[in-house]
Amino acid sequence: MTEQVDFYLLEAPVSNGKLKLACRLTNKLANLKKRIALVCESAQQIEKLDSLLWQFSDTSFIPHQIVDKYNNIDQQRYRVYLFKTEHLMQAENEGLDVIINISSDILPDTPQISRRAELVECDEVDKQAARIRYKHYRDNGINTNMHSITL
Repeated sequence: MTEQVDFYLLEAPVSNGKLKLACRLTNKLANLKKRIALVCESAQQIEKLDSLLWQFSDTSFIPHQIVDKYNNIDQQRYRVYLFKTEHLMQAENEGLDVIINISSDILPDTPQISRRAELVECDEVDKQAARIRYKHYRDNGINTNMHSITL
């Protein structure tokens, strides 16, 4: 069961802000040898994130795999996986450490993954969706933390 959720709220509007924040957080977690699921809302969002992960930094390389109905997790080659929300259940029993939610959806509980990061744009629509997710976690007794982020 999810034990802790960290909400990362962008303080100012940034083009592709959540995706850039996802890259930064993924890089940090990957350097700690964590296995990470990045959950996106759409194939277009996955494409943008895929591109940003390849070019994130001149000094960092974040190898990753897109997981969908055609591609299962390849644990031998990757530690970072990109999912659309509906394919997240493929992460069950895969030894993942963290889910980074880029979507505005309340994700299904994944009992084997105890940590989540919820990324939030500074616009009202995204904040409102984050409030709903926050309430969901709080109502289920899950510890939540808030972090204000500047990119």
